[in-house]
Amino acid sequence: MTNDMNIFRWTRSGTNDPPDEMTCGNCQHFDDDPQRLEEAFPGINSLSSVRGCSRGDAGICNYRNLYLLPVHSCPDFLRKSQPS
Repeated sequence: MTNDMNIFRWTRSGTNDPPDEMTCGNCQHFDDDPQRLEEAFPGINSLSSVRGCSRGDAGICNYRNLYLLPVHSCPDFLRKSQPS
């Protein structure tokens, strides 16, 4: 994997943290809807509630098809549109 494609190159504790507004949690590609997670991972709710602590605030990047935390970032960030 090339460095420009490595979405895990930033951590929350280092000096290379991306600005909060550029993280996956604020990207249009990021989906943390519990129903979507249940569809993507059948049986995940058997671990506990998919709305609960078993997944925390993780979600799916619909651009890269990855399950990840919202604190990550990548070059394909696309800001979520604000609700009207």
